[in-house]
Amino acid sequence: MSAPLHSIGICPVCGAGLCGVRVYEGGEAGIYPLAICDECEAIWTEPDLDRKPIFPDPEDARSPVDGQPLWGEASHWADLQEVAFVGRDDHIESELSYHDPDSAAEEKLAPNSLTSTSASPGSLNPNAAKHGQLKATGADAEGSKPSTKFSKTKRAVVCYPVTDDCLRRIRQAAGDEYEVVNAGQERVDELLPTADIFIGHAKVPVDWDRVMRAGRLRWIQSSAAGLDHCLVPGVIDSDIVVCSASGLFAPQVAEQTFALLMGLLRRIRLFTEATRKREFIRLPTDDLRGKTVGIVGLGGNGRYIAKMLAPWGVRILATDYYPSMKPAEVDRLDPPEGLPRLLAASDIVILALPLNASTESLFNESTFALMRPGSYLVNVARGGVVSEAALVAALDSGHLAGAGLDVTEVEPLPEESLLWDRSNVLITPHVGAQSYRRIPDTTDLVCENLKRYRRGVHTWNKVDKRLGFPHPSIVWHPGV
Repeated sequence: MSAPLHSIGICPVCGAGLCGVRVYEGGEAGIYPLAICDECEAIWTEPDLDRKPIFPDPEDARSPVDGQPLWGEASHWADLQEVAFVGRDDHIESELSYHDPDSAAEEKLAPNSLTSTSASPGSLNPNAAKHGQLKATGADAEGSKPSTKFSKTKRAVVCYPVTDDCLRRIRQAAGDEYEVVNAGQERVDELLPTADIFIGHAKVPVDWDRVMRAGRLRWIQSSAAGLDHCLVPGVIDSDIVVCSASGLFAPQVAEQTFALLMGLLRRIRLFTEATRKREFIRLPTDDLRGKTVGIVGLGGNGRYIAKMLAPWGVRILATDYYPSMKPAEVDRLDPPEGLPRLLAASDIVILALPLNASTESLFNESTFALMRPGSYLVNVARGGVVSEAALVAALDSGHLAGAGLDVTEVEPLPEESLLWDRSNVLITPHVGAQSYRRIPDTTDLVCENLKRYRRGVHTWNKVDKRLGFPHPSIVWHPGV
């Protein structure tokens, strides 16, 4: 990929200004010795620069008018397929090979050749040998304007398990403005620096510092409600727009909450173990009706959980960053500072809050001490909001009657974890959002937001990056 920076010299073909170009080579970011002419669009490289960056630091390239970084319209490797290499060695040729991300085929540009069959090979200006040497194809003998130039196509990199039909729908929503590349988990780290839009959820390590140095990414549409996979400091401090999938899987998360909660109350694990032993015996159980349920985090998931709980004859308390938007099902809604009051009054505590700097290990030894003796904990949020050691201690002491966990502090949960062999703990492997409609429903949100983003109107689920979640008024719900 490349992006124009600012004038660095005079074009030896037509005498116009040459702009330095930012280039990616082998997946590494840098500003390398390439230049494109403002007027005739000839492309040059200067051997005397010995492949050192034209500007040592990308931050050096700033507008003399307003001091803002000078990022031009960016292109990608495919745009170099009609570039002629003149007088350069095989090392450069191999590094500037053309690669189509959607095809297994890869073709390399031969040095000293013109790859465009439609354009007549142009003659080089006599000064070209001295200046080096890398030129766009299509200029005729009279020095007319070359036919090939850097494409202004933008790129959307996709990283969630899309079907062919879903990918077709995304491409249709993106229009001709965006090239849509299905990177998958295998290539997301490699391709993310080339993206103007990132759609999905990277479950592999991503070099976000490299992404931020590229300066190209403008919008992230996560395919997950949790954003700890992409809300790194560089993204938070940038002008990159981030949208989550909050609310998209709220029905499934609420159902998972009920499965864990009912399993705890009705002692399903104990009865399952008795079934294996062929023991037909009665064991004590508990009731949901008449309980006070505290929901920590009343976003899309928390609200749907409250909606499903309401008919069961329970009293519902909640805390949230937006305490003014209390749904009818909730009896009392407090700001986050009201957590101690919620814990002291609740028989069941359900966690549906995001993981961020203020919520990491929020449920620790001192927090569990505030909960009612004999109460239950259900976590369908993020494992990192609960300290496993503190949870084990609260269970060991009998202070907690049981825990239902769809998420754990470390995932996968290690075999040696003390949580496994407990009859009062139910564990599911982070499947709360699973659904046979997950991919098409996600694509519905992606396509709707992609069309909105292109039109410049508000997008669903745009998050406050400092908090890690959107305002309840703009949370997407399936069928909106």
